[in-house]
Formats: sequence, C-alpha cells, structure tokens
Amino acid sequence: MKTESIPSEIRNFLSGEAGRSLLIKGQAGTGKTTFSLQLLEELTDPERSIYLSTRVSDESLYSQFPWLRKEDMRRRVIDSSRVFLENLVELDEDNLPPPATTLQSAREFLKSISDTPLAPPTKVDRTMLTELMSKPRIPELERVYDRIDHILPEKAVLVVDSVEGVTHKYALRPEDLIMVLQKDLVENSRVNMLLVLEKATAPNLEYLVDGVVTLTEDMVQNRMVRQVILNKLRATAICQPSYLVTLDCGRFTTFKPLMPELVAKPWTVIPNTETHYSTGVQDLDDLLGGGFKKGSYNAIEVEENVTTEEYDAVIRPILLNFLSHDLGIFAVLTGGNHAEGLRDDLIPYLPEDIFERKVRIGDHLLEMSDKKYIMALGTRNKEEAIRNYTESLQA
Repeated sequence: MKTESIPSEIRNFLSGEAGRSLLIKGQAGTGKTTFSLQLLEELTDPERSIYLSTRVSDESLYSQFPWLRKEDMRRRVIDSSRVFLENLVELDEDNLPPPATTLQSAREFLKSISDTPLAPPTKVDRTMLTELMSKPRIPELERVYDRIDHILPEKAVLVVDSVEGVTHKYALRPEDLIMVLQKDLVENSRVNMLLVLEKATAPNLEYLVDGVVTLTEDMVQNRMVRQVILNKLRATAICQPSYLVTLDCGRFTTFKPLMPELVAKPWTVIPNTETHYSTGVQDLDDLLGGGFKKGSYNAIEVEENVTTEEYDAVIRPILLNFLSHDLGIFAVLTGGNHAEGLRDDLIPYLPEDIFERKVRIGDHLLEMSDKKYIMALGTRNKEEAIRNYTESLQA
C-alpha cells in the first residue's frame, strides 16, 4: 500500500499565491500537533515558518517530538508560556501603522480602482490586531507579527497550537482571535495559517476559515483506526475525502487508497450455450447451472459493505463476455458513475469500435449528447425522449 506524509489535496490547497487558513480539529490524542508540525516542516523553509506553542514549556514539546530538536526546527518555535512570562516584545512607537479606519479605507479604495492584484505586501497588516490590542496586550501575537514582518514579502507559514491556549489565557472569544488573524495575516499579508482546535466540532468557527480538516480515532476490532477527513478546502478539488493515518514513530503518515493493478489484455471469450448466456466467469456459470438463462430476468443484489472493486469484479466479466459475442448492452448506471468511466473501464479489453457499436447508456440528466453510446433522455417531452431512445438503438 502506498503512503504519503500529507494528502496531496492539502498540499495543493496551501500552494497558491494567496494566503490560506486551515482549521485542524479533533479530540485530544488524534495527532493534530503531529500533523501541524509536519506540515510546517514540509511546506516551507525554517526562515519563513513560525510555530506558536501554548504548551506548558517547549521542553515538553521536544520530549514528545525529539526530531524537533534539530536546529532548523527549533528556530520555528515560539513558546507562548515563555513569551508570556518574559513579555520581551515592546511596540515600536515610531513604526505604528496608520489608524485602522484609514488603512482599511485606503486598501479597499485601491482594490476598487485596480483590476490587478496589489503587489505582495512588504509589511504585515496590523489593522485588526491594533483593535484587539485595545484589550490587554497579547505578547505572543505581537512577536508573531514582528517575525512575519521580517519574512515579508516572502510568504510565511504560521501554526497556532492551540487556539484555545491563546483565547483562554486572555479571555478572548475564539471567533475574535481567528477573525483578527484571518484579516491581518491571511487576507492582507498572504500568510498560510494553520489553526489547531482542541475539539472535534466548531460550526461557529468553520465559516471564518478557508479550509477545515478533522482528525479522528476509533476502535475497530480492538485496533485503533485513525483518519484525517477533508471537510472543506476552498477552491481545491477533493479527490479522496478521507485518509487512513498512522502516527508511528511520531510522524504523520497517510495511506493512499488501495487500487488493484489490473493488467489489461484481450478478453478470453467463454462460449454461450443454446440455453444460457455465460457470465464471463466459468465458476459462476457452474454455480448458476450454465450462466444466465436466455430470456430470463436476473437481479444482482449488492450489500452496502461491498466495495466498488468487488462489484466491478462481477459486473465487468458479464459485460465483456456479452460484447465479445457481438451482443448489445443497454445500461442505466448507478449514481456517481458515468458513461465515460464505463467506457474507459472496458475498452482496454476490447476493440474500441465494439463499445461504440454495441453499448448504449441512458442518461436522464442530459438533454443532448454528441457521444454515440450515450442516450440523452433528460428532456421532459415524452415523444422526444422516445425518439432519442429509438434513434440511439438504431444508430
């Protein structure tokens, strides 16, 4: 089984020019910190990445993840507890940004008169932070903003682990903190931001961010089964909505779906008899007393726990053997399947012209099609539907 560290969908989601925010949620022990640290390690250079830890101490972090002791990883970590105690960061009065309202109005005006994106920022936007700082100071965030200032105009990656660790300390609402970081860092400073949440559900926060993933763990037959579920990745195709995960050796590893490697070769025809059509599988023919009786109606019931591969292993030989005998097939596919998929599945075993001539697939959602093997039956006009059906059969 093939593995990869981070699902390709998440890599694609975070690889664009614009900043993106990703909410990582799940119960304690599901691997959120491991996942976020590995994302940070693999996505960017140490000089452009920041990990804001709210653990009791950075030593507890290093003891759990020994590989973080490497110098390039240590440089990325900001220990929230230590910053809170030292409170070393002081605002530079000479470099204070313009008033929030003026800065925001200017930005909106520039966007409204230009059809092209603004140039990459060279200084981190502090509009929302300044408003938030009217409350008690948050030295951790000040230090994060200062470090991002030094990274710009290069793209920075920030991990906040965890959101609750910051909001509980300063009596903030998670919504307020996320909105501040989303506006200042993600939208206005092109920062990729990963937010670790210490719970599995947060409907009031998910709409504030660009992407949401959930890490889960369940006991199945006395074995721990971990998954990462891709709930939302804005403007990114999700080809595989969930992946199995292992945290072996303190590293986050996902398993790609197991795809059987089929070696396509010309189909070996099983002959029909005078009374039966072969199923394409000799053993199944023997079980059925020779195959499908000619003129009969046969139903194949499929339970919910049957995989697509197992289903195809039964249906594919039936279709191939019928076509190899120059017999026609009319099909209405199950939900989620489409005509092109069936064609791609069968033509490696048959001459392509046989599929074009002998297969007709009814599609009740299409009103027209330029494919000879697709019968467009989506019209509400009964007479037109019958005409399309008849013409397709005669083609």
